[in-house]
Parts: sequence; C-alpha cells; structure tokens
Amino acid sequence: ARERGGEWVEALNLCNMVTPRQVCFNTITFNAAINTSEWKRALRWFSVMFRSNVEVDPQTFNASISACAKDGNWEKALQAAGAMAQDAVESNTFTFNTGISACGTNDAWDNALQLLHTMTRTAVGVDTIACSAVINACGTSNKWETVIQILSVMAHREVASNIITFNAAVSACEKNGDWKMALELLRAMAQYCVQCDTTTLNAAMSACGKGSEWERALWLGTQMKQGQLKPNTVTCGAATSACEKGGGWRRALEVLREITQDILESNTTVFNAAISACEKAGEWEMALQLFGVIAQKNL
Repeated sequence: ARERGGEWVEALNLCNMVTPRQVCFNTITFNAAINTSEWKRALRWFSVMFRSNVEVDPQTFNASISACAKDGNWEKALQAAGAMAQDAVESNTFTFNTGISACGTNDAWDNALQLLHTMTRTAVGVDTIACSAVINACGTSNKWETVIQILSVMAHREVASNIITFNAAVSACEKNGDWKMALELLRAMAQYCVQCDTTTLNAAMSACGKGSEWERALWLGTQMKQGQLKPNTVTCGAATSACEKGGGWRRALEVLREITQDILESNTTVFNAAISACEKAGEWEMALQLFGVIAQKNL
C-alpha cells in the first residue's frame, strides 16, 4: 500500500527494521522491496531472498536487472541475467530488453549484441524494441555494418521496424559518412511505410555532406519541406556544411537565407561553414558581410 502511495522510503525503512525470521516474507514482499530500491540495495534484498529460501520468479530477476540498468551498472545487470538462466527461471521480453538497453547506454555494444543473439535462440524471440536498442548501441560505437546486418535479420524474421529503428540506423551511416547506405535506408523506410522525421533527414543530409554529395544533401532539404517537416538549426548546419565541402558557396548562402526564414535563430557552426565556403571561392566581401550578421545576432 505504501509503495502504491509513493511512500517507498518509509516502506523500505519498515522492512529494514525486521528480518525474514521475524516476519514471514514472501516472493511478493521481496519483489516489492527490490522494485523500489537502487541497485545495491536491490541486490542485497535479492541475496537475502536466496538465503531465506524464498521462491524467486521472473519478476524478481527483472526487478533486479532493471535496478542495475537504471543506475547504468550493465555488468551487474548481466550477472543477474546469468543467474536467472542458471536457476532455470524463464526469461521474458522485458528481461532481455532491459539488459540490452543497459548495455546500449554504456557503450557495451558487443554485450547487447550477444543478448540479442541469445534472444533469437529462445522461445522469447526478438522484437522491435530489442533490435532498435542494439542498433542504437552499435551505431553509437560506429559499428554500422553490424547495424545493417541487424536490419536484415529483422526483415528475415518479419520483425517490424519503426522510426526509432531507422533513425538509429541512418545515424550510424552518418557517423561513418556512408551516404549511399543512408539513402538506401530512406528508400527502405518508404517501402515499410515508416514516415521520415526531421532527425532522419538531418542525419542523411550530414552523411551526404561528409561524402561531398552536397546536391543530394540539398535535395533532402527540399524533401523535408515537401513532407511538411520543420527544419531546425541542425538542418541548416548540415546543408550549409555540405555546400561548403562541395564548393557550392552561392547555394550555401541561399540555404542560409531560406532556412533562417523558418527558424528564429542560427548558430556559429552554420555561419562558420558559410564563411568557409566564401573563403574557398575567394568571396571575401561576402565573408565580411557574414561576420557582420554574426555580430548582429550576438553569436
């Protein structure tokens, strides 16, 4: 009752005042205590539960894994998952997804991938949340080839992809500068009827910019407007930077004017790219004008 009322601190204090020998603690009692504890306290309750010969269930392990994951302690989360397998307690989707997310937020992409492989060999099966979390972990660690492999597995197993899945995949391509794969993913999104958002197109534009495909980057910018998506400073920066790298200084300035009409503020990165484009083209007068704009905007 106290847990539902939000008075979990007082509830834990009451539990600490007694021992399992004084009060008949059961699985529900321990699960509630673990579920409302930070990871160290949760694992202590977990240990007491074993010593007291109280039956553990999937919720016990899931609560322990979740407590470790919330504090970013992915190693302890994996240890709890391992103990779950040793005790022949059946894992479920929540178990794997929590463990994968814990690994993904702590750059342990290989552990996240291993959990996904384990998931494919169990009756649980993979789902969109698990695949998206692993894709995000691999993309953050620049393992873009692994990202593409996971997408293939998802298609083969008929696991639905969503905007989170594709955004993580396109971002992985952007980090690697693989503009061709980024565009392929955009086409795949259309095939799966997944609507692009500003984040998707910004990442694809940046990937094209890194590959000196500034015209393609600008084309993506027009697609954003046609899709009634609102560009932001990231969009402006990606487009301007792409033009600067491709030597299209005039178009870089046009992009700057177009997008600053849609957004109230810009940033120094955008102007620096435009100034650099002018410098490479020998347009020093235009570069000076941009410096004046920067001064007016107090950037």
